[in-house]
Amino acid sequence: MSEVLMYGVELESRCMANIVASEDTVAFLVGTQNMKATNEICHVSLDGMRLVAKSHQHFPGEVRALASDPNDENKFATGGSDYGTLTPSHSLNIFRIISDNDKLEHIVSTKMENEVKSLEWDIQGERTAIIHNKKIEICDVERKFESIWSHTPQGTSCAAVWNPHSSSNVVGVTVDRSIITLDLRTKGEGHLIKEGHSLKATYIDFNPNLQHSVASCGRDGFLRIWDWRNWSSPIFSLRAHAHWTTQVHFHSVHDELLLSSGTDGSLLLTSAYSVSSDSRASREEEGDNVVTLPDGPLERIDEHEDSIYACAWSTADPWTFASLSFDGRILISHVNREHKYALMKL
Repeated sequence: MSEVLMYGVELESRCMANIVASEDTVAFLVGTQNMKATNEICHVSLDGMRLVAKSHQHFPGEVRALASDPNDENKFATGGSDYGTLTPSHSLNIFRIISDNDKLEHIVSTKMENEVKSLEWDIQGERTAIIHNKKIEICDVERKFESIWSHTPQGTSCAAVWNPHSSSNVVGVTVDRSIITLDLRTKGEGHLIKEGHSLKATYIDFNPNLQHSVASCGRDGFLRIWDWRNWSSPIFSLRAHAHWTTQVHFHSVHDELLLSSGTDGSLLLTSAYSVSSDSRASREEEGDNVVTLPDGPLERIDEHEDSIYACAWSTADPWTFASLSFDGRILISHVNREHKYALMKL
């Protein structure tokens, strides 16, 4: 079983983000969601085999969306919603953690008409993709989230993710049961995976090593991998969770390894070697006798007692990952050594 470290925040939580710019320390941000209490941003890091957590008050209200700056490990953005008054207020915010005195500096705040459901920072750190008011909007961070372009699909969206192969010009979006891409150069929709799930699609992730490969998950419990060049059917499909599958993420190096979370309270590591970038290369170099991990579930972690709404790989250590359940429990886990060595072919 994977090594697991645990920490709990006092309030309900659904938002978690890997601190992308933290290259030396495994670190994650967690945002809480409670209508009555003062909500918090919790910074959780790994110091050897010990978890270190520091919390900061988030005065804009519940943290409904959260993203870290890819260029500054102390800077992050939130979508805040305050439902404690007769007229709810919503905002987009940028904060910076001041390392000298460990305080939180509120840099920018922009009012929004509706709750921000998704917030993703591009890899250049210049723009964000957000979902609110039934539309996807691309915003300029330096200009206080000034809108660059917006698109309203024919359906409801819950996740928008930048394509790492597009120089921040393409965003993948879930729309009801389907998956689409939006191209900022043409100002329109690009690829379409129509009704890729039998229930609402919940998340999408792009393969870091293959431009044509994308993973999706949905409320039908499935994890699927698609090839944009022929999207009529998935090239990999697995009933990963007994209830909703909330997120799925490719490993940053070994794209045959996927991490998924579900409202069944479980976290799953899955092998999809047959459709990975390593599959063809291994056969060409080593022949058909190469030893690989079989397709399918590798390990299920059931240390959470509530629905898991977020999971993420660490940038500092690609073999470390975190998960967050609604009751505020944060787990930081490591890929089992047996699977790690198999992936590295050691």
